[in-house]
Amino acid sequence: ETGPNLAAALKAKVCDYDLVNLHTLWTESSRVVRTACRAADVPYMVMPHGMLDPNSLQRKWIKKQIYGALIEFPILRTAAALLCTHTQEERLARQSVTGLPTAYITPLGADPPPAEKETLKQEFYQQHPDWREKPTVVFLSRLHEKKGLDLLIPAIKSLSETIPDVRLLLVGSGEPAYESCLKELISQEDIEQHVFMTGNLSGRDKWRAMAAGDVFALSSYQENFALVVVDALAIGLPVVLSNRVNIWSEIVQADAGLECKLQPEHIARQLATVLQSPARQATMGQHGQELVENQFTWEKCTERTLMAYESVLAAR
Repeated sequence: ETGPNLAAALKAKVCDYDLVNLHTLWTESSRVVRTACRAADVPYMVMPHGMLDPNSLQRKWIKKQIYGALIEFPILRTAAALLCTHTQEERLARQSVTGLPTAYITPLGADPPPAEKETLKQEFYQQHPDWREKPTVVFLSRLHEKKGLDLLIPAIKSLSETIPDVRLLLVGSGEPAYESCLKELISQEDIEQHVFMTGNLSGRDKWRAMAAGDVFALSSYQENFALVVVDALAIGLPVVLSNRVNIWSEIVQADAGLECKLQPEHIARQLATVLQSPARQATMGQHGQELVENQFTWEKCTERTLMAYESVLAAR
């Protein structure tokens, strides 16, 4: 439902519930939810999904500051609580907006791979025999400026000088103009033979591409949680990621990946550290799967979310 239909539906139904969990910002629906909840005296929580990160707020800054002051920030301040996926998300949100309510940390969960990594890898090789046993870096995400591909692509150029048969599997799609810029950058770096752009992949095809990799790379300028990184860990891939990805510290502390600076040469060095040591790859891959099992399953996510709900209701 949208517009007047959404407002009428919420007004009629919200009183049937004890608590409302709002999962969006910067839309008319958040204002409608707040109005309905306050009229029915039903508490609501807000899960901002990284939309209060200063980097995110810089995009369309003037519009967000005006709309935020008039509508969005009052909605946040009168919420019963926030749900954040990481303590870093909470810290950045409070840096952006004053007077926010109590926050509960509820990491997201990862779906398990549909088969063993080796099975999925062999399926990928059947489709792409030229990639068999090549040192492979995987990137899987939306193709967007914030993902740091302007750093990763030159890093692959540098890496190819020490690992001549290295490959970058670039999985995802974006705006046509940005995809054209990426192809131009790949051509400028003269690494067309090292990069394979697959477009969007989903389901088992996505997992096959992940399984074909030796290391997953995400040199983003900003990421709230990066569920795709948890997917990579779940299938046993070591990860090289920037400290702008909020869950980077847990991954590095678990020895499941390496932090990279937002510099092509440093990204290349960290990728080489992983690619040149199969034993290290195996150890980090195992540690990553253990980290997912301990922190990032849907069961853990559900447990933390229910505890947050109970705390909010108990306070009333």
